[in-house]
Amino acid sequence: MSCRRAWVPFLVSLAACAQLTARNAPVPDEAALKQRVDTFYRATAAADFAAALKLMSPGIQRCSTADQLKHDWQAQGEIKFVSWKVREIRPKGAEWGGPLEIDCTHDRVVVDSAAMVVMDVTSQKPDGRQSRDKHHCDGWLYISGEWYWSGGGESCDEA
Repeated sequence: MSCRRAWVPFLVSLAACAQLTARNAPVPDEAALKQRVDTFYRATAAADFAAALKLMSPGIQRCSTADQLKHDWQAQGEIKFVSWKVREIRPKGAEWGGPLEIDCTHDRVVVDSAAMVVMDVTSQKPDGRQSRDKHHCDGWLYISGEWYWSGGGESCDEA
């Protein structure tokens, strides 16, 4: 058996352990993340799209405007968030770390960490009907010491 073949199982095991460790790594600055989630939902509940945009990922910030967000929101039926509560914060794993290319500018930012925020959210449609989602999930990216919303409605099973 060659030395190279003897090392392959060890390296595969090491890589698997590293990935498992990264998935179980603590989410950095959870208190700041919870605050950003609350600030983001307050901004969207108030239809303050300029404030919400500042909390979104750099890719969304650089490729969208507050007016575009407002238009997209209205096109989706202008759902208003009535209440929200963070139930759980999960690390997203090592595959979310590293450089991220921004589509419209081709700039790169470095993602230090990522999390899935599982929430209990009540929303209201323009006709007054309310609905409750006890398993609403949003993705958040940690970039240069700050948390940014990266999208909602993701599968909670991805983390």
